[in-house]
Amino acid sequence: MKSPFQRIRQTVARIRVRDVLTFAPLIGIFVVLAGVLIEQRGELEIVRTSGWAALDAYRATKAALQLTFWQWIGEGIAGNLPSFGNNTQARGMALMFIVPLIAIATVLAARRAQA
Repeated sequence: MKSPFQRIRQTVARIRVRDVLTFAPLIGIFVVLAGVLIEQRGELEIVRTSGWAALDAYRATKAALQLTFWQWIGEGIAGNLPSFGNNTQARGMALMFIVPLIAIATVLAARRAQA
């Protein structure tokens, strides 16, 4: 009888790397697009309630952050970006870039452990 850990390792080892490289980025793209829509809706609401000057001030606040791409992803995953949709966009980027790398490493480690 196999232990639960061995069964999980066998299941993970059977995952095709191609599937990981396909589905995680696709999900990430949809999450990024959702973030763009959230951001646009938020900006439209600013314009409707406070005017164009408020929108300019909001955008200046975002521009003042001066984050690198990876810092932006980290802050977005943590939910620390001062924006309507940037946190969601950063999480989508993480799904496109970071999750596939972790998943591939996990699958390859499971295959190596099985051999």
